[in-house]
Amino acid sequence: MRKLSIGLMIVMVVITFGASQSFAEDGNNEAQSQSRVVDVTETYPLGTVPDPTINYSQNGWTGTLSLQNYQSTGTQILAHYRGTVSCIGTCPIPTTSKNE
Repeated sequence: MRKLSIGLMIVMVVITFGASQSFAEDGNNEAQSQSRVVDVTETYPLGTVPDPTINYSQNGWTGTLSLQNYQSTGTQILAHYRGTVSCIGTCPIPTTSKNE
């Protein structure tokens, strides 16, 4: 009877460890597939034609943003870019930024 009890305890420990390992792996996979849309305003010298795309890379978030529109203020060009950026791993989601 004692051997049976020890055997059952070993089986329970193995099952519990396997279940927690599987849960941890699933959690990591979820954290790696993040994306979000960002808007950025860039300034250029007056008379400059803005680039059609720019590369975005902040706090682990990376991607390519496309030019949406641009206008002159009389002293500079303001260009509005938008695009989807992604993150591998754990990246902060900023609430506000001076360029977003």
